[in-house]
Amino acid sequence: MPQTFDDPRRPPGILADAIDYRTGEYMSILKGMDPIDEQVLIALTRKRASGIAVMEDGQLFHEIEKVDDSTATRLAGEVARACRRLVDNRDIRLKNVQPVVDQNNDYADVVVEFVNQRTRTNRSRIASADTGVSS
Repeated sequence: MPQTFDDPRRPPGILADAIDYRTGEYMSILKGMDPIDEQVLIALTRKRASGIAVMEDGQLFHEIEKVDDSTATRLAGEVARACRRLVDNRDIRLKNVQPVVDQNNDYADVVVEFVNQRTRTNRSRIASADTGVSS
């Protein structure tokens, strides 16, 4: 069985919605995540072809089964593929795609920085490749 190692010093890849812990209700229906930022988050966290409605959306990070010399290139390629529709629609501009690969600890992540072209703001998201397989 593959082992997954988590570094508690790293920030979480996906932050939870602001929910009132006492009632379970969303804290605001008037303020929320920007729709373009939300689309990037979905593109980077949804598995491609995981359902009939998402056959061409999402990423294939789960297919990266081994951390080796090609992992960084494959991670960057998956980010580009997952965000292609948003880039082609000029909703975002990918500013920096930085794969983080540690072959010794069998760990890979990718840091994605982009510009939301609608609001002209810089954003950053982390998507985990979570390979969990020995190098």
